[in-house]
Amino acid sequence: NGSTNLKLRDVPSYYDMICVAFTGNTGTPGEVNFELDSYLASLVGGYTKQQFIQDIKDLKSKGQHVIISVGGANGAIIINSDAASDKFASSLSAIIKEYGFEGVDIDLEGSAVSGTEYIASGLRKAHDEFGDDFIITMAPETYYMHKAEGIMGAYYRLATDIKDILTICYPQFYNAGGDIGYGDFNAKYPSQSFITSLATMYIENGLRP
Repeated sequence: NGSTNLKLRDVPSYYDMICVAFTGNTGTPGEVNFELDSYLASLVGGYTKQQFIQDIKDLKSKGQHVIISVGGANGAIIINSDAASDKFASSLSAIIKEYGFEGVDIDLEGSAVSGTEYIASGLRKAHDEFGDDFIITMAPETYYMHKAEGIMGAYYRLATDIKDILTICYPQFYNAGGDIGYGDFNAKYPSQSFITSLATMYIENGLRP
């Protein structure tokens, strides 16, 4: 996509949040896994797991935070039961401990985000294990950020369900159509009222400004 191939140690210091993407998934519902991409490692002149882990430690000592992102367009992870929620939490915990990540970014797309109550439960399990410094972020398309039933309200329900432990939510205000905002206003993109209507709705329903 034209981006620069680089090692974690080469990320400019003015980036205080670094999101490594993405976890993979297995045939077990809710289970995530992670390993360095061998092709990308070759493009940066070689990058071992040990070097990667050391880079995370070094960046943390400099005040930069490295988290792991779950999902992506190809991350077909289904978390729609208590068992899948438990497996998600335990497998995510194992990755975080192994590599030294400080938190997780939720980037589930399409039908993968539909089991919001189970995703929320899994995130609470992870938060409870690692404590209040555990970072949870998300950057949902506004299509999923409505006070609506079904898939259109999936990320909205997830964000409000975990608002007490959610660190950052960056709605993709650039990635939208006509969305229902504050006071059932039909917020059309692009316009000032589109951004202010949706932002007001999120804030008044508990997300921190």
